[in-house]
This record gives sequence, C-alpha cells and structure tokens, in this order.
Amino acid sequence: MKKLCLVVLLLIFQFGHTQTNARIILHGQVVNDSVEVENVVIFNLNSKTGAVLKQNALFAIAAKANDTLVFSSLSFVTKKVVLTEEDFKNTFIVKLKIFT
Repeated sequence: MKKLCLVVLLLIFQFGHTQTNARIILHGQVVNDSVEVENVVIFNLNSKTGAVLKQNALFAIAAKANDTLVFSSLSFVTKKVVLTEEDFKNTFIVKLKIFT
C-alpha cells in the first residue's frame, strides 16, 4: 500500500513538473545595422506557430527554452535560433544579415 501511494505521488509530481514547461510569450526585436527591418516571418518549429514583425521590428511569439525559432524574409538571410532560459529575461534581440 505504501509503495502504491509513493508511485501515485511521484506521478503527480511528474505531471506538475511538465506543466511548468508551458510556453510563454517571448518579446523580441529583429535588427540590422544597415537597413530598416520589415516583412520578416518568425516561426517556432517546435510548436508549429508563427508571428510577423510589428512596428519597430518588434515581435511576440509563444515559446519555451530549447524551442527553435526561424527568422525568414526575402531581404535577409534565414536564421535559426535555439532558445535558452536567458533569452526570456530581457527583450530578445536577433541580428539578421542582408541577403545579397
């Protein structure tokens, strides 16, 4: 009986832990040193969701640590970024290179 209670408690803790890894909104900005950034699509490969740039090249997308974001545009080189816990602490900045 004690072993059964222990197993049930461990399962409850496991389910509770997986819920803490839910996606939260990541706020970021896409920048380039030479030109104004516009028409960039951001896609989360893990959750299969996307976002587009807003004013001032800002974006918001649901993500969590270890998700892969893809930034693509006709004007810029496509870039893939794997997120870490640190990326959620401040505004996430992504530098894109001009496609030549």
